[in-house]
Amino acid sequence: MHPTNCLSAFPVWLDGRNWLPGGTGIHSFTHALNETLASRNIPTAILLDRDSSKPHSITTNLRKFCNAMIGRLPAIRDTSHGDIIIDDLYRTAHTRFRLRGQISEFDVANAATPPKVVHWTSPLPIQARGALNVVTIHDIIPLTHPNLTGIDSRRFEDLLGRLFERVDGITTVSEAVRSEIVSRFGIAPGRIRNLYQPVSHSALQIEAARAVQPIVQDGGYICVGRVEARKNIDRLLEAHALSHTRRPITLIGPDGDDRPACISRGVTSTVRRVKWCEKTQLLRTILGARALLFPSLAEGFGLPIIEAMGLGIPVMTSGVGATAEIAGDAAILVDPENVQEMAAAIAALDRDDASGIEARHRLVSAGYQRAQLFTKEAFAEKVIGFYRELASACGI
Repeated sequence: MHPTNCLSAFPVWLDGRNWLPGGTGIHSFTHALNETLASRNIPTAILLDRDSSKPHSITTNLRKFCNAMIGRLPAIRDTSHGDIIIDDLYRTAHTRFRLRGQISEFDVANAATPPKVVHWTSPLPIQARGALNVVTIHDIIPLTHPNLTGIDSRRFEDLLGRLFERVDGITTVSEAVRSEIVSRFGIAPGRIRNLYQPVSHSALQIEAARAVQPIVQDGGYICVGRVEARKNIDRLLEAHALSHTRRPITLIGPDGDDRPACISRGVTSTVRRVKWCEKTQLLRTILGARALLFPSLAEGFGLPIIEAMGLGIPVMTSGVGATAEIAGDAAILVDPENVQEMAAAIAALDRDDASGIEARHRLVSAGYQRAQLFTKEAFAEKVIGFYRELASACGI
């Protein structure tokens, strides 16, 4: 008997707030969690919202405002393909929390197949009555680095505090975030479980990637992620220029609210910008890169680090916080505020002599080994173990 068969009648709902494509780590986490549960025969459904009243009338908007004020959510609607719809769920809940500082609730008993767990893949001002509520916190950057995000830190801290009082389980994606939560909120360490984040690609995905054209020429440096101050883009481009490399650097990802100038900082430095590309093209581009440069100032995990390592690409990243934890000793770790140190690391990656080639080979080998800690199989064991312990603790 499969060790998780005892959970096969243990339906889990996942929030659909980050279900649609968006290129974020939370989107990747949500899909990986859904695939993981399905692979272990645990039934899932995605909790979606849908605005069914367009165009809005004054009466409709007034009704929605009143619902938000009193916390009344529309009824659950089961769909033919298994997902769950609650009209205007997320907007109503956010409006109520913003106006009244209260968490909205809905009752799962009205669903055709009520869940045993509702796993919120990011902190949302919503709870489900009649099920175990689990929330995953990917980072608390608005509290640790409020200058690097546009999120209201006071409202974010209030939301987390209220959720921690109510939820049955709390998970994170790194020990760094787990420690920050324990320290900041005084949560008992045993209440929080670090699951990490699964990062792996099948042989079919890699084969498909090798068959497409890269979005930029092979052999250059890449930085993957939202282009914003938190990713340390200004210092990275200064370091790229200071290293005197003639290999271009390509910034791949959408613009953030505080996008820095993506221009060359020196005569030998070439900077390219790609705001979006299809996943297969992204994998192909990573496969052809000289190295991933990811000296972020603050992360909860650092998805591109393990993606690059798993594809055999050397990595330079920040030697502080979650990025240092995730990379371990399989990357060049730098002080993200030291431009000269980053430039020296790029220059080392640029070398084509015997010692340079040997150093890159060591990074590639260590990266492959490091990536094995974050496979979907390893993630599945953590998630299933967590659900089983939570259910046992709650008498389910």
